[in-house]
Amino acid sequence: MGKDTAVFVTIDSSSTKDVDDAIKISQTDDGFEVVVAIADPTDLVLPNSPIDLKAREKAATVYVRDHARDSMLPSVISEKKCSLTAGKPRSAFVFTMRLDSELQVLDFTPSLQTITVAHRLHYEDIPGIAADAEHPLHEQIACAVRMAQALMATRRKRGALALYDLKQFLMTDEEGNLQQLTSREDTVGNVLVQEMMILCNRLFGDYLVKHNIPAVYRNHEATLAAPPVGELMASIESLLFANNADKAVASDRLHTLLGRAKYEPVAAGHYGLSLPVYTHGTSPLRRYPDLINLRQLKAHLSGTDFVYTQDELWAITSQINDTLRERHEARRESFKETAARKAEVMEQAGKLRQMDDSMLGMAVRNVRLSNLFGDALAGEICRRLKTGAIADGVIDRLFMETDRALIPDNLAQAMSEWLFKYTTKAMHLVLFGTSLNLFSEYSVECTTVNGRFRAKASLVMANNQRITSQGKGARKKEAEQIATAILIAKACNLPHGGHTEVATEVDTDPTPATQAAQTLTSVPVNSKGALLEFCTKHRLKTPTFAVSTMGPAHKPTFVCSASMAFDGRAMKVSSGPCDTRKAAEAKASHLLLEQLTMAVSMAKKSIPTVATTNPVGAVQEFMQKLALPMPDYNFVSHSETPPIFECLMAFKVNGRAFAHSARASTKKDAKTMAASQAWAALHA
Repeated sequence: MGKDTAVFVTIDSSSTKDVDDAIKISQTDDGFEVVVAIADPTDLVLPNSPIDLKAREKAATVYVRDHARDSMLPSVISEKKCSLTAGKPRSAFVFTMRLDSELQVLDFTPSLQTITVAHRLHYEDIPGIAADAEHPLHEQIACAVRMAQALMATRRKRGALALYDLKQFLMTDEEGNLQQLTSREDTVGNVLVQEMMILCNRLFGDYLVKHNIPAVYRNHEATLAAPPVGELMASIESLLFANNADKAVASDRLHTLLGRAKYEPVAAGHYGLSLPVYTHGTSPLRRYPDLINLRQLKAHLSGTDFVYTQDELWAITSQINDTLRERHEARRESFKETAARKAEVMEQAGKLRQMDDSMLGMAVRNVRLSNLFGDALAGEICRRLKTGAIADGVIDRLFMETDRALIPDNLAQAMSEWLFKYTTKAMHLVLFGTSLNLFSEYSVECTTVNGRFRAKASLVMANNQRITSQGKGARKKEAEQIATAILIAKACNLPHGGHTEVATEVDTDPTPATQAAQTLTSVPVNSKGALLEFCTKHRLKTPTFAVSTMGPAHKPTFVCSASMAFDGRAMKVSSGPCDTRKAAEAKASHLLLEQLTMAVSMAKKSIPTVATTNPVGAVQEFMQKLALPMPDYNFVSHSETPPIFECLMAFKVNGRAFAHSARASTKKDAKTMAASQAWAALHA
């Protein structure tokens, strides 16, 4: 197909009105030419104008499904004057990219042009056009589909979180999050557009760096607990493509490990895409960072002063990140409430067996809010526990977030039987409980007696009770898992008869917070004042409170939830039903103050300063004692002859990030040297 036969087309959903990108793709003698045209609103939206300041405040258009509910720009601009409407000449930023037959980039050239879109296509049109040799766009679209699939495969080989499944209508977005689409046709069309935009944004980011243009980058950092991308992809695919595929569990696992992307005026890399530089510039009608970058590019191309300085970009991106984070959290809470109501309706209708794992998790959440565990719900959970067909999210809520007093004895017995059948899950529950500040100071030690292993485990509960247990096994790991399972059983007050004895030690000099925890029925009414005073003293962000009313109008009860962020983690508590609004706020404040007191105490723990001849083990033992994720080690081979390996080590302690690297002739020596640096840094 020659370049002269290719035309600009747009590909969107049928409901899209703000069309801001068009593509023109052709196969050349030495590879491919991809031309992406982007709508240009810069002449109509002037920097710091009322329209611009409103757009900055919104940060991005809010969509409900495919419909714009709250547009970033006025519709007269985003849907009419600047939208790339077929048959209408439009001013546009045009990115011309040449790639060879192996998809290696040969050239990237940005320019300002007037273009006219020839055809408007919808996602569902793409497979049909690609398969119809008689269609006038067949050659261009078929080439685009092949190229998009090859680009995704290439990204995956490079280490990106990239997959799509035409049977389940699934694909990952640029951050690696799973997207559920409605049909095979939609999936193919979405993949095509996404791959072209990722390619364009990647090369645009490289261009901004190369030409020293102050700009906004899209940075994405995984959590320290995230495994290498290859392992994570294998884990997700095993969940998605197994006979009992569980999309909700796969999605939850990704969300837990990926962390959130953010905008910054420095290029810090993108984990989901496995790229050192990535930016956004292909949606200026919908995203404010794209508008910023295109303004900066326009100044560069025209030889005029940049619109923004680096310092100004720091302030703007901070505002954008806050807006997007708050919007995300509000949407997530709204989804939770909707799901909780749906779960309640299904439970009342006796449709418990039809509940998927997310609905079942919401039903358990409702137990905490209503202080009532129905017999039917308990029976259904017992059934799933006995068959092992229950998701981690349900287990987490059941074991760590549900008051034991609400759990009927038959369910408690089933929970115990499940725990000791799947002892490998015990450590997950310890980590989850630690993230909620229910536990601290978890440790486990193992010895051998007559060829068998004996493990001793311990942890400290939020009320300063120290629990210890012993487990025996033919293997070290088995003994440690049994000991840890016994800890969980004790902490949750579950039956553990027939297992190794559990001992409890209580702090002989409990703190005021401990005393309060042991007498929750007498929570002081000034707990909210004490909480706010504590936050002020420790320079913490003020908590947020939300009170809901339950029960009949003549005798209402009140439930207060209090939440805040500490050390990068979200803390949230609920008072449970109370007779008055003030009592609910006091109880929630007391519970949150208790968690904060423990968290601040842990954050102030001193780091041991003893020397060590085994720095790898010393660092790991230190992290284990604080119940923190183990360090992440990655290796890079710099030379085969002579062999040179570099070890990259990263971890976090109390919100402080540690990153160290070392080179040596073996991986083991490089790892030891990197750990030695880390151990020294912990003492600094």
